[in-house]
Parts: sequence; C-alpha cells; structure tokens
Amino acid sequence: MTGRKNLAAKAIAGILASGPEPFAKFDLGPYVKSYNPDAHDGRGEAFFTNRIKMAKKFNSIDEAMEFWNQTSKVRPIRPDGKPNRPLTAYNITFETV
Repeated sequence: MTGRKNLAAKAIAGILASGPEPFAKFDLGPYVKSYNPDAHDGRGEAFFTNRIKMAKKFNSIDEAMEFWNQTSKVRPIRPDGKPNRPLTAYNITFETV
C-alpha cells in the first residue's frame, strides 16, 4: 500500500474537570475528534470518539504536536504564569491510521 500515512491522537490518561463545566467529553472513546482551546473562557473543550475514522487526522508528528500544544488566545497564561495549553493535561500517543 502506498500513499501518505496519517496520525490520530489518542488520550491515555483520565479526564480533567475544571470548574463547573468539564473540559473533555469522553462519552465516545479515547481518540481526539475536535478541540477548541478558547472554549469556556480559555479553559478549552475537547471531544473524543472511539471511531478512528472520526478522529482528528494529522499529516506529520510536527503537525500533531502543534495541535496538542495550542495555547488559548482567550486566556494565554495560567494563574501560575505558565502557558495555558488545556489539551496538554492529557498524556497522548499518536497512532498511524
């Protein structure tokens, strides 16, 4: 089989709840389907799926890491002075699909 291989991000840690709204929706599985770092006033929101066909796809590990490390534009700095990158609350692996 030839052609470009894609990567999918898979969360391998538990969920993180931040305030009254949960950060992530794990209703469907471990694969990242979508992510908005600016949702919930910069606390972010991620949706997950168990269907790899619905998972967010990346063309390279660099592209996947850039997605995972996105900083919120609404709240770019956490109260502790570090960059606010909500998705990095998860340990992730990348799978070839």
